[in-house]
Amino acid sequence: MKKMTILVLTGLVFMGQTACQKRISADDRLIDPLKRVGVITSGTSESDLIRFFGKEHVERVSIHLGEGELAEGTVLFPGKESEVSILWQEAFRNPVSVTITGAEWKTEQNIGVGSSLEQVEAANGGPFEITGFAWDYPGRTLEWHGFLPQQLQLDLVPADSVPMETLIPVMGDDFFMTDQPVIRSLNLKVKRVFIRWDAVENLNE
Repeated sequence: MKKMTILVLTGLVFMGQTACQKRISADDRLIDPLKRVGVITSGTSESDLIRFFGKEHVERVSIHLGEGELAEGTVLFPGKESEVSILWQEAFRNPVSVTITGAEWKTEQNIGVGSSLEQVEAANGGPFEITGFAWDYPGRTLEWHGFLPQQLQLDLVPADSVPMETLIPVMGDDFFMTDQPVIRSLNLKVKRVFIRWDAVENLNE
């Protein structure tokens, strides 16, 4: 009886996941940091993605984590504008993070790749904290000090026209508030979006 109950509950969870995915269009590009990236949720598996999008749009790869570390993960829509990379909690199930590099994906506040620092601050309700530049985690958000959730992380990059001498004071493993004049002068834009569904206390590692 106990085994039967477990089987029934497992089936209900799978049916709920599948039903949720079916309600969301394959073309959906909404980023909801607390709930989903398109059809991807914290309960999605790689096999769910294959069933929903087809095997030709799902590729297993090694993902660069920084500081020379690699982890096995999955790329959805490899080589396309809508490409996203997924790191899993276990056995290609339950994403801990989703990395977005395509400009098609946007939050409800219209934040995504290509957004300016001013746009991000407007969505957040004020300045926020980022890392320094020219190391493994450049321009990455640390603490929002505002409305945006910790599950949302961004990498911001300076404009190509910014001279090296302007960057030198904000280079390396340090942190800065975005209302500092030197940060303002960099004309930052979002290069990469991360959705982090792992523990909030690990977000700044």
